Formats: sequence, C-alpha cells, structure tokens
Amino acid sequence: MKLKVRLVALATVAGVVAPLAGGTAMAAPPVTALEATPDLGPTITATDQAPTGYEVTFRYEAPPGTTAVGIGGEVYFTRPTAIRSDFSHDGRRGHDWQVGDVSHPLYLGPPAQMTNIAGDLWEITMALPAGTYNYGFIVGECALTLLCTTVRDPANPPFGAGLAGVGQQSLSQVFVPSHPQFPTYDFDYQGPVRDTAQAGTVTSFTYPSGVSINPVGKHQLAVYLPPGYDAERAEPYPTLYLSHGMGDNETAWVTQGAAHHIFDNALADGDAVEAVVIMTNFNGLIQDDGFHPDFLATYTRELVDYVIPFVESQFHVSAEPEQRAFAGLSMGGALGVHLLHEHPDLFGYYGLWSAATDLQGEVIAPPPDEHLDAVRSRLGIHLGTGRHDQLARIAEKSLARTELYRALDIPIVVHNVDGGHTWAVWRQLLNDFVRTTAFQRGDEAAEPVDQSDLLPEPVRSPVAGILASSPHDGRTGEFLTIVVGAAILVAGSVLVVGGAVARRRRRHN
Repeated sequence: MKLKVRLVALATVAGVVAPLAGGTAMAAPPVTALEATPDLGPTITATDQAPTGYEVTFRYEAPPGTTAVGIGGEVYFTRPTAIRSDFSHDGRRGHDWQVGDVSHPLYLGPPAQMTNIAGDLWEITMALPAGTYNYGFIVGECALTLLCTTVRDPANPPFGAGLAGVGQQSLSQVFVPSHPQFPTYDFDYQGPVRDTAQAGTVTSFTYPSGVSINPVGKHQLAVYLPPGYDAERAEPYPTLYLSHGMGDNETAWVTQGAAHHIFDNALADGDAVEAVVIMTNFNGLIQDDGFHPDFLATYTRELVDYVIPFVESQFHVSAEPEQRAFAGLSMGGALGVHLLHEHPDLFGYYGLWSAATDLQGEVIAPPPDEHLDAVRSRLGIHLGTGRHDQLARIAEKSLARTELYRALDIPIVVHNVDGGHTWAVWRQLLNDFVRTTAFQRGDEAAEPVDQSDLLPEPVRSPVAGILASSPHDGRTGEFLTIVVGAAILVAGSVLVVGGAVARRRRRHN
C-alpha cells in the first residue's frame, strides 16, 4: 500500500487565532491536507518497507539558472557516540538509518544533492523515521554545509514567515508519523494532535519595552494559548516562559521545537496542566546579545519590567510566582540558571536544558548562600541534556550541575537523552518537563532519575584539538568554544574567521 499525503505549513497552527491587543493574528490552514497538485513541498509516502516504513519527497522550485540544490537540516542520522565536538558525525541518510541512531544536522560535509526533474524543479526522496524534521534548501554548489546559506521551503513556510515584526526562520518543518510495522522513534507527541478541536493557537505580539535596542522601544514574543482558552474562567492560567538559544528568536520553539504540538498532545493525553506559554526573544536587548557581560542582567530586567507585566495585563493568567515556570535551551538554559540562582522567587518551576556551560570559567557555581533556601523550595527543577553534547562540554557539565544540586539537597528531576546539541534533544526535554514537572504539584511529582550511566567517553576532533592548543585563559577558551559552536549551529549566520567573530544577526522585517 502506498499512501501519499501532501503536508501543508506544518509549523503553523490549525484553526484561526483571534487577535488580542498588540497581536498579529495568524490565520493558519490545517496542518495536513490532501491537495491535487503534488509539485512543491514535502510529500510523505507510506512504503511499508524497511527501515522506516515511510519516505518523504522534498521538491523545490529554484531560481532560474540554478546548477545545484542540496537539502540541509535534521534529515541526517548518526550513532550518538560518533558525534564529535566539531559537530561532525556519521552523516547517514534515512535509507541507511539504524536502530539507536539519532537525528543530527550535517554541518561539515556537502549536503545531499537534489535532482533536477523538470525546468527549475528539484527533488529528493529520503526514508525518514518517525518524528519532526527541520529542513531547508541550499541553492548552488556547496562543499561545506556550515558555510552555505539555507533557505526555507516557500511551499511549506514556518510560523510568521514574511510578517513584519515577527522573527524569521531559514528552515521549514515536516512531521513523519510512526509506522506500525517499522517502529523507529516514539515521537507521535511531536505531531499535530489528531482532533483539531484539541489544538491550541499561536499568536505573535509586539509589546512596549524600555530595554530593547532593536527595535527601539518595542520587542517581540509569541504566545501559545491552550485549546478552549477561556478569559472568563474562575481560575487564572499558569504561565510558562520559554527561551530559545543563541542564533534563534521567539518563533524557534514553534518553528523548530514543535512546542505547540507537544503541548497539545500532552493536554490531550491528560498529562499536562493547561497553561499560557510565552516564547520570548533575547536578541536586540543589548549590544552583542549573549556575548555582552551584562546580558543576563539585561534579559532579567526585560523579563521582570516589561514581559511579565505585559503578559499579565493581556491574558487571564495568575500573578503568583508559584504559578509561573521558566525553561530554556542552551543560552536560554543559561538564562534559566541565572534566574534560579539570583531570582529564585520569580518562578515556581525551572527547566534547565543543555545549560551547564558557565561563561565565567570551568567551575559549575552553586547558588549564592543567601538564595539557597529559596532555590531548595522551588516546586520543580528539571535538568536535561543530550548525553553526547560536547559543545563546551555541556553534557559533562550538566552531570556536574546535577551532582552539585543533589549535594546541596536541591530537589531535581533529571531527564537526559541520547544526542547532541540539537532540537531532536530539546523537543524530548520539553515533553518530559510538561508531563512530569511544570505545575505538577503534590505527591505525584516525578522522582529524580538515576544518572550513574549518563555519559559516554567524549569523541575528540581536529577542531577541538586546535582550540585546546590555543593560548587562552579558562574563560576565553570556553567563550571561543561557544562561538565555534554557535557558528556551526547558525550555519551561514555566524562565521569564525581568523580567530575573530563576524556575526550577521537575523533581523526582523
């Protein structure tokens, strides 16, 4: 049997969202639909054959005269233990997928090449296991994916694509369901909820900010409202504030993290508490963003003085700290650590993911003595990382932070998964957080997970060796490693040239 389903705008939200004050309403088509024209965009075909049971065909209409088109993103696979600190790995395509593999973007080799099938139309078909995949097209010859520009699929645009005042993305997204005969990953929770009446909505907002320097005087956030959001109900909703990582913006948790689908499915399963989810943008608050020494304090000021007051004035949400949660990945996780240590009473729950990097040096610092009791009294602290994340030794440091918190009698929930510094990891951590920790109070709170077999031996790489042999102090080495990692993660947006960082930030329209 072959079943072909044309996928439409997977990163958008089913239904029509109603505009609120200051909001940009997104009228979203259904997440999947049958269409008569199969020419452009991704098409899933059920092949009922190993290794995954499904293939996805990607099509792209390139500019006239194009001589080559490649595909980038998460459509490559590797053994977790083959992930090196320069982000190189096995780089296999889905037809060679093996049990135990993880998805990982390809950075240090040429992308898989698409075939010119007619005129300016290019195509590639790949077997893909179950799950969510960010992808984009690389137009022209490309020997090193890291240094080539990736563009989103115009036939499958991400949330907010092309709208003024909304953070832009260079990737699109496709979801592949589980195949009953060829089980791969248990990632159905990352796809659209089966009953569209159980789907929440995502809206973009611009709010006034006395901190923002780009744009001056205002800033952006995205808001997820749970299905059936009721501004008149007696009990106000709790709020979860989510932060992206370096190189992304307020749209990333939807366009790359599939956060709206994760919440929809957790609610439909009865495993999560209805909450309003606020996705913030830490870019443009201070010169050089996360590289500035006052970045953490500046983001905190923006959050406390502008974001939270705006949210609590516009939505039917609780103003009680115990009804707020904060979670973030990578640099967003570092923001979470800062908030937990320096402002623990601001939130009742924290999610700290791939967050163990300490920009001040090699030591994982404990909370200040004067805040330790407040940290211990948080209602839920969730730690997680990819077990094979070697960016600035994040996996190793995450384990060290875990042990430090336990030694200090700080109650924590720990969830680590195979993989590196990727969205394939962070989607799993968000799912676990909302089902086990966020607003999950009382005797049913999840127990901490044993971490005795957390980490494999690190796999060194030539790039790591160059960094290790360079003359620097502890902080400079950490900083340089993060810069190199950021260059890889934001391929085409961040370049390391001659030891200097030439950064081309994504700007809003």
